[in-house]
Amino acid sequence: MVTKKSLVRYVGPNDLMLDEELTLAEKLLLNFKKDNDFSINEIIELYNANRLIKDGNRLNNWSDEHYDKLKKII
Repeated sequence: MVTKKSLVRYVGPNDLMLDEELTLAEKLLLNFKKDNDFSINEIIELYNANRLIKDGNRLNNWSDEHYDKLKKII
């Protein structure tokens, strides 16, 4: 079975998909390496992940330290 990669999309703070997008954003940011070559789609995905975090969205199970770490990655 072929699975399609889930890309991080920006959603508003009241969107029901916010938790899922934050989970994807967390995974993407924790695996981020500056030295990689990025396609335009990957750059847009990084932008969306960064915007989700910097807009103050967070999961309930994230500590303040973990949230601050994610905000500083990009």
